[in-house]
Formats: sequence, C-alpha cells, structure tokens
Amino acid sequence: MSDTNVRGALIQAASDFLTTGTPAIDAGAIAWENRVSDAVSNADLWSSVFYRPNTPEARTVGFNGIDEQTGFLQIDINSPVGEGESQVNAWEDKARSFFAGGNKFTLGNISVLVTSTGMSQGRSVDNHYRKSLTIAFRAQLKRQN
Repeated sequence: MSDTNVRGALIQAASDFLTTGTPAIDAGAIAWENRVSDAVSNADLWSSVFYRPNTPEARTVGFNGIDEQTGFLQIDINSPVGEGESQVNAWEDKARSFFAGGNKFTLGNISVLVTSTGMSQGRSVDNHYRKSLTIAFRAQLKRQN
C-alpha cells in the first residue's frame, strides 16, 4: 500500500489547523506543495505546507506484512518583517495542542500518529518573518504482495 492516505490525512490536518480556530488564515493564503497561488503573494500572513516522508521500513516480513512510514510535515508561517513576531508565535501554542504527541489523524483505513511537534527560530525569508512548525509522524501500512 502506498502512503497516499498518510499524506492525505496530514494535508487535511494541516488545512484544518490553518483555517479553523484561532489564529486562522484564509484558505487562499496557503501555498500547497507543487501548486501556484497568486493569493499568497498578496497576503500579509500566509503559510506553506510540505510533506516529507522517509523511506518506509519493513516491520514484519512476508506476505501482507507491515511497513512503517515515518517522516514529518512542515508548516511555514510567514508574516511581514518587523510586524508579525507575536502573530507568528501564537501559532506555536495552537500547534502544540492540535498536533500534540499521540494525536491521530485518519484517512480511509490509515491512522497517522503524531510523535512530536516543534517550532523553529524565526528568520527573514523573502521580505517575510518565518517560523517553521515540524510535525513528526509515523503510520503502519499493510503491504500488498
């Protein structure tokens, strides 16, 4: 089985995290991997999302065995330089609750377990102040032989 449902579960979780509750951003202000959005370049506060899986590892051998998929989801929060540090910092508190270690996100028959969440130090990138959330995960995939 591919990791399509793992990716899908995490992308849906990222969308829910970014667009619901407080703080929140407009869905059009999210730059999804391999998609172009003009709304992002016009937004003061915007985000980008990246799914970064590792190579799955066999956890059992043989027909219909289990592979473990690990990796991380990165969510970059961007605000105008000189204006948005407190605005960006509010996302860290939200992330530590939404993506708390042990939380699960499910799509189809796959559950993705969050193993850790953390936020990087801020930095200036292309006239924006950016902090990156890193959400580590693992999921078990039934191998189809």
